[in-house]
Formats: sequence, C-alpha cells, structure tokens
Amino acid sequence: MTESQLQRSKFRRLNTLVIKDQEEIRRIAEVLSSPIRLQILKYLSEYESISLKTISELTGTPLPIISKHVAKLEKAGLIISGIRNGKRGLTKVVKKRFDRIIVRI
Repeated sequence: MTESQLQRSKFRRLNTLVIKDQEEIRRIAEVLSSPIRLQILKYLSEYESISLKTISELTGTPLPIISKHVAKLEKAGLIISGIRNGKRGLTKVVKKRFDRIIVRI
C-alpha cells in the first residue's frame, strides 16, 4: 500500500447505523443476541467479504446453520450478500453494511 493510500484509508468515512426507534432497537438487539451472528459480524470486520463456506469453516458451524444466521442478519439490514464465481461454481458471499451501530435512547 502506498503512503497516499494509507493516509486515505486512515481517514475513510465510517458507515454508521444510528437507531432511535425503540422497536428498531429491540429488533436489532434480538438479531445481535446470537453468539454465532456476532462471530459472523466479527469476521466481516476482518475481511472485506467472505463466503458462507469460509464462515462455516472458521466457526466450526455447519453450513445450513450459517446460512440461516446470515439470512437473519441480511433481513435486519446489517449485511449484504451476493454471488461470485468459486472454485467449483457459484458461491454466496457476504459483506458488512455498517462499521458501527449507534443506539440513541
């Protein structure tokens, strides 16, 4: 990484989700209450995007269970998913939407 790229990355703008509505706070808190979903978000903070298979391998959790948790995170709007070419065909990958979540009570 060049010096100018490093400077830009240090000052890049964070994507922030600000939650004010009590029902939305409850809904997001419920989604974040799962240790597996928190692990998924942790890995997404370390990788730009990651495949469901890789998440399954990193967490030691079966792929169908990871898929269900990813669907809940996606429904809550915390992550986005897409399809890319993998070694053996298409694979689903996920990416975080926000760098931080702020709850205003």
